[in-house]
Amino acid sequence: MKRIVFIDESFSITCLRDFSIIIFVTVVWLMILAVAAFLIAFVPSFQVFLDGSGRFNRILMSSLQAVVAVGVILLFIYGLGRLKNYYVTRKFYS
Repeated sequence: MKRIVFIDESFSITCLRDFSIIIFVTVVWLMILAVAAFLIAFVPSFQVFLDGSGRFNRILMSSLQAVVAVGVILLFIYGLGRLKNYYVTRKFYS
């Protein structure tokens, strides 16, 4: 008895291409969640660590938190750019 195969070889290649874009999108979302968790968990706690003695005023503390948040976002944008370049060059040469 012969086995009937409905899936040809091009299906496996298409699945691999789809799998790589799924991995790419998953990594991007993991980066987004990691940055959001850092911004939510650690940036507000700077006030607890640095203002324990009451020496810092609110404007200075808010400025420090804003600088850290902007720096993290810039690192996130840089990381997304590097990830995109890696993905595009890998797709281009494969």
